[in-house]
Amino acid sequence: MTMKRPIIFAACAMSIGLAVGVQAGSESRDDTVKHPVTPPQVTVEMAQGSNALSDQPLDEYRKKLLTVAFETATEIPAYPHIKTRSRMQYLVTQACLQLGQTQPVEKSLLKIENWRRGSVMADLAIYRLQHGSHEGVEKLIQDAQVISLAADQDWRKSEIVSKCVKARILLGQKEQAIKDQTDAIEPMHQGGVASDMATKPGEDSYRAQMQALASVTGNLTVFDTVMSAMGSYLEIYRANYHDDQRRKEIEEQVLGKFEAIPLIKQIDILLEMSAVCAQSGDPAHGLGFVNQAQVKIDSVAWDTEYYIPMIGRLAGARARCGDVDKAREQADAMVRMFDEKHGDIMTFDQAGALRPVAESYLQMSDPGRSLEVYRKVIEVGAINPNARCRAEDLVATCLSLALQGLEPDSQMWTRIGEIKRGLGDPW
Repeated sequence: MTMKRPIIFAACAMSIGLAVGVQAGSESRDDTVKHPVTPPQVTVEMAQGSNALSDQPLDEYRKKLLTVAFETATEIPAYPHIKTRSRMQYLVTQACLQLGQTQPVEKSLLKIENWRRGSVMADLAIYRLQHGSHEGVEKLIQDAQVISLAADQDWRKSEIVSKCVKARILLGQKEQAIKDQTDAIEPMHQGGVASDMATKPGEDSYRAQMQALASVTGNLTVFDTVMSAMGSYLEIYRANYHDDQRRKEIEEQVLGKFEAIPLIKQIDILLEMSAVCAQSGDPAHGLGFVNQAQVKIDSVAWDTEYYIPMIGRLAGARARCGDVDKAREQADAMVRMFDEKHGDIMTFDQAGALRPVAESYLQMSDPGRSLEVYRKVIEVGAINPNARCRAEDLVATCLSLALQGLEPDSQMWTRIGEIKRGLGDPW
């Protein structure tokens, strides 16, 4: 059969490396609204005390890429494109936190003009707590909760509240966390909240977390709940990888729930598991998950716009797990396929299709080839007549380069600047 347009479900809590360029939440590309929804006005308390965090060391070019990405996202008009603008701003903040840059996030908060401001405030509180700082955390949580009350859809409120619950748990305020969650947690966040509620900071919470996840995933027909648990399982997998018994138990639980998960998400999860294996010094085991993903991909005839990025991600995972020769063969084949068939892909999807292939070459220690493919990504991302689409692609590419740690050459910087300056009507 042919996979025409697989439904893109709400993403589970996986790494941002796979998330960049993917729409967060369930908002469509047609995001026009009659009026922007501005969250309640709150002040942002910068961490300045003795317990304040300093940003992690980061190459200047990566900082510049993050800056360009946020500036580009912010150029998208709030009216009528508030959802796209805020979603792209949100993705920049996630990349900043992944790279240990909290100050840009703090400075950007008040430029996020919808409910996502509250989500980022909660993210910032969690980041500070996970890195040993309580500075300004209580106010961030309170302000995020205020914004959640004004969220115009239940899932948006649930996203903010679920993060606030996690922050409360990290603060050791479990009773308050129980009060905060009330009935506001939607199925798409229940797995993460269940795992967080079972966590006891400073203690081994493995068994309690596994029991909590088993409880919320007992009914495999509730897709959102099962998917929300996958992110928590992967976090526990990473934390317990070197305990053989626990690792096997988690793998059994995750793979045993695949019957409730769409094929495209099964593939994503297998590649995430392979990444955990490689990062834990066990690439051979990770290659087994890559090969399982390959079998699942081969079981369906995919449209070009889905097949190219999927094999790109697969090639990157394969190289990460040591099978570099086959990874290069697959990545090269995807570049050729893109050159031959990119006309079959809508212009606003072309850059997103090729970007994972560009990323894959870095896993092969081939930055030169990666840069070549990124040039193609930048060019095809600049051809859509609507500036909103061009801005989305430029943000996603800048974030990809920053997260992957690939420095643009002078020619690429010039082109990035030209595309950014060329943004304007029609949006």
